[in-house]
Amino acid sequence: MVPWHATIIVEHAVVVTISLIAISAGYDILVRRTRITRFLFGMRAERVRAERT
Repeated sequence: MVPWHATIIVEHAVVVTISLIAISAGYDILVRRTRITRFLFGMRAERVRAERT
């Protein structure tokens, strides 16, 4: 890691925040948006909304 001169509380808060953002983004992109991963994780398929004209 890069040497960083901050208190342990600040370093911990930054690592937790970055981890939460990365995990949430990965879940949204890799699991929720693809059919195969939704199936593999036992999630229901997304309903296709019919556009009304």
